[in-house]
Amino acid sequence: MTALLQTAVARGVTFFDTAEVYGPFTNEELVGEALAPLRKQVVIATKFGFDLSGGEKHPGAAAVNSRPENIRQAVEGSIKRLKVEKIDLLYQHRVDPNVPIEEVAGGLYLLLRTHALTTMTAAEFLAGPWMWNVYMGNALYLGFALQKESFEPTEFSSSEVVVNPSKSNA
Repeated sequence: MTALLQTAVARGVTFFDTAEVYGPFTNEELVGEALAPLRKQVVIATKFGFDLSGGEKHPGAAAVNSRPENIRQAVEGSIKRLKVEKIDLLYQHRVDPNVPIEEVAGGLYLLLRTHALTTMTAAEFLAGPWMWNVYMGNALYLGFALQKESFEPTEFSSSEVVVNPSKSNA
């Protein structure tokens, strides 16, 4: 797998997306090991948002948890597994209905201030009432990324970067 990822970089792939819950943890370890010698050539994104402290650690079994303390622990673990000094882009894997977006944003802001993150972070949202989170995220930050997954049979999964041009030159 290391050779495959390194060949991808040699052929022009520069963005790699993983998550602590993939494995769990093993995908971040694999990506970190493979990309360590190429670190300056790539952007690595990872995700937080699950409580992986219990026995059930796979998506759907682990409860969502976006409390600032859990975010901090997730980021510290991801930094070690990815063999990086800071995370380039951090996504909230699933919206936690028990934690207001302002509390999530506050936890992420503290991580940005301690230099654990390179850029402001983003969350994965579904359309509907969660669009308020996109609005709040953009209001709180200079930039905001959104990863949209489509489940319609006629659509493919896609990732989009949403930029607020009025704030991009701040």
